[in-house]
Amino acid sequence: MTPREKVFRMHRILGLLYALLGLSFSVIVFLGSTSQNGDALLAITLLAIFGGIATIHFLIASACKAGKEGGRTASTIISCLMLLAVPIGTLIGIYLLANTSRAWSSQAPGT
Repeated sequence: MTPREKVFRMHRILGLLYALLGLSFSVIVFLGSTSQNGDALLAITLLAIFGGIATIHFLIASACKAGKEGGRTASTIISCLMLLAVPIGTLIGIYLLANTSRAWSSQAPGT
């Protein structure tokens, strides 16, 4: 598996994880609420934040799959930010950095 495929798959996994976390937190807040207005707003806010992060990961994943330099740059930036999320984010950040620092071929994965 090429470094580009590894980065693509990691961003896809992270996007799915953030989408599931946002949905889970929103459902927990909404179902556990006693006052409808404030807690519903919090649930929508959580869903929007986590959904936005998931969307960013999916966009970066598609750019990496296409072999675009912007996808590689965005992956590098995201991985540097993830280094601050000790301990799991640090491991993911190191993995992404290791795979974005290697040269990417111009062919699409699987071809």
